[in-house]
Amino acid sequence: MHEILLNTYQFGFPRSDICSIFDTLAININNMECSTEETRAGNIVCLSFDYMQNLPLSHLKTNAIFYSCQLWHNVFGVHDLGSDNVTVFTYHEGDGTKGSNEVTSMLLTYINNNNEPLDNLVLILISDSCCGQNKNQTMVHFLFALVHCFHVFKTVMYLFLVRGHSYLPNDQAFSIIDKK
Repeated sequence: MHEILLNTYQFGFPRSDICSIFDTLAININNMECSTEETRAGNIVCLSFDYMQNLPLSHLKTNAIFYSCQLWHNVFGVHDLGSDNVTVFTYHEGDGTKGSNEVTSMLLTYINNNNEPLDNLVLILISDSCCGQNKNQTMVHFLFALVHCFHVFKTVMYLFLVRGHSYLPNDQAFSIIDKK
């Protein structure tokens, strides 16, 4: 199991008691750990996702070619922590960028291709906190639609890793791709 570090923001200590809504949320967050046992039992769906470093399509290391205009290949991986399966989406920069629209499209494709019934389950997403891809309004609207419009999941929890201190399970798959 990989160590997951989360961003925590605190704005001072309460002088007396705190509201019941905050208490309930704090208990729910502490009780809902993304563990392999819970995902394998089918209680939750826990996915981590990330982009791999761009790959040049002509993989030559000559300086003149490396710094010239190359076509870059984007690799996006979704890792299911329950089944330990990795789904990889690939496309070149002529087909799209690495923005929030592409991320949400690939996540929706992954969810739609999952043959298991997902309604009444909790979805936990784990990613880095890249604001251009993951931490933005497009992603919030997408997650809202999964719960309230499409009724695919009962609840969604989105965890952002602390920059520079955590590795996603996707990084192992990416290292195998990089070696090949």
